[in-house]
Amino acid sequence: MQEHPYGWLSLLPPLVAIALAMLTRRVLLSLTVGIFSGVAVVCQGDPLQTLAVGIRDHLWPALINPDKLHVFAFTMLLGAMIGVVNRCGGMQGLVNLVAPLAKTRRRGQVTVWFLGLFVFFDDYANTLLLGKTLQPLTDRLKISREKLAYLVDSTAAPVAGLALISTWVAIEIDYINLGLEQLETTPEVKASTLFLASIPYRFYVWGALLLVPIIALSGRDFGPMRMAEKDALDGGLPNPHHGNAAEIDDPTLPEAETPSRWWNAVIPVLTTVIAVIYFLYQSGKNPEAESQTLQEIIGNADSYTALLWGALTGLLSAFALVMLQWGLMPMHELGTAAWNGALKMTPALAILWLAGALSGITGGDANPSDSELEAQRSMQLAESLEWSKWHIKQLQIKEWDAETISNLMGPLEARGIPREALTNMLIESGASEAILAQVSTKESPLAEAEDDYPYRAYRLYTGIFLNQAFGQRIPGWIMPTMVFCLAGFIAFSTGTSWGTMALVMPLSIPLAGGAMSGGFDAESPLLLCVVGSVLAGAIFGDHCSPISDTTVLSSQASGCNHIAHVNTQMPYALSVAAITILLGTLPVGLGLAWWVCLPLQILGLGILIWRFGKQT
Repeated sequence: MQEHPYGWLSLLPPLVAIALAMLTRRVLLSLTVGIFSGVAVVCQGDPLQTLAVGIRDHLWPALINPDKLHVFAFTMLLGAMIGVVNRCGGMQGLVNLVAPLAKTRRRGQVTVWFLGLFVFFDDYANTLLLGKTLQPLTDRLKISREKLAYLVDSTAAPVAGLALISTWVAIEIDYINLGLEQLETTPEVKASTLFLASIPYRFYVWGALLLVPIIALSGRDFGPMRMAEKDALDGGLPNPHHGNAAEIDDPTLPEAETPSRWWNAVIPVLTTVIAVIYFLYQSGKNPEAESQTLQEIIGNADSYTALLWGALTGLLSAFALVMLQWGLMPMHELGTAAWNGALKMTPALAILWLAGALSGITGGDANPSDSELEAQRSMQLAESLEWSKWHIKQLQIKEWDAETISNLMGPLEARGIPREALTNMLIESGASEAILAQVSTKESPLAEAEDDYPYRAYRLYTGIFLNQAFGQRIPGWIMPTMVFCLAGFIAFSTGTSWGTMALVMPLSIPLAGGAMSGGFDAESPLLLCVVGSVLAGAIFGDHCSPISDTTVLSSQASGCNHIAHVNTQMPYALSVAAITILLGTLPVGLGLAWWVCLPLQILGLGILIWRFGKQT
């Protein structure tokens, strides 16, 4: 094994980004600093070149990448559709349709859970809509505001994270793709295939979703939540001991006089789902194949394009519904609602963009294609020649001798200057025949590393270093649990699940690949559980974090004091996480199948509520 060209410095960008995110709680700033710290390493600390390379070779390519543009467009189109559906009273109508079914406390909690499952396409829409509109229902049933905030929060991110059509899906697939790009060799598997295959392994997400109906149907609670429920039954609502949150200014909420019609929500959502399925099938179908299974069709499909056209179809259907119902809302407000809904997605898209740039600097596989290699060599050579000429001019060398050439060759060749280009520069500078002869015979200081690390423009090969340093040292059985805990800790500290996925996924997939003794296997339960643990661990930390956006929105939308919501929800989240590790990630790491672990988790959740929960 050849020595890595950057060693431990290749870990600098993600470590800087993670540390800053925890200290500052500002993910965008942290990702940006992480990117430029890595660029500074490959540019040998040159500040001007670091700035130029960071923008030109990483930030700009990550912004105009065709797959990224598909993700950006899909997410904003779906956000625009949600804005229109909410503004025209469609979601309020759906809530009004289902609310009469809730006549008891048990049925009321199950109704909130069911509506949370239906609003699967976005966690923000789920939180803001249900928390705000269900307050009168839960108040009438004397369900505490803390319980309402928990019900809303526990169905928002988990449902959106699992749903095949949501504002999360394209971004989660893209993060998985960033991880695949860190591998030494590009595997013959699509990120969308790994996304689908990892769904059963997201044990915390399943546990969080299933705990809600278990608690609702049993009528049992434990910890601070039980005290909040007792206060609600004894003293009425809102809870005087915990106070209320400030009102939320949501520009997509319907006006009081807007008619509430449930079909204005159901039809656009169903249209989007049907359109995405149709475009997936059409793009994945091979007309020349005699027979194809559904799994093969979905595996071959262009998921980014299908999601994009599906979201556009759903948005157009929402527009059409509003225009067909004359007087439902002014036409100028239709565009405003769509614009406001799309704007809600921009913070997440900014994280995705910077995460792609961070993956770019930490990436670099050991076997790039010949065409890619040649294109990158040409680009780098042109810049390096200019830098070298400027550097030689700055040194003001008048006579070339062997010592001067020896001191220059290492840095110049490290920047990608081929031997013949260096020779030509020396000829232009007036070097003697004797000096040129020494240059042609002198061994390159990077000769040994070139075979294992063929040149790729401004990359740190972080994934390859992780494989070399840790891949065979970390036991495979502990890796899903370790990744779950790491993602949970980072999400708790930073308050962002998407930012956590962006930081952890590109590092976790190479680690899982390095732990596979027989080579990379896209169907390995270890790999699928690691991918699922990143996505689930990010949601777990988000549920516990007092600075999480969805946690804050859940408490505000539900009219609950924010700290009261955190204190009552955290024992439930920690309990699900403990069962996730004991009956999920650890058993899978030791070889147990997921279809055995999931029923065990449901049994564990039932025992937990029966043993520690008490009737309110």
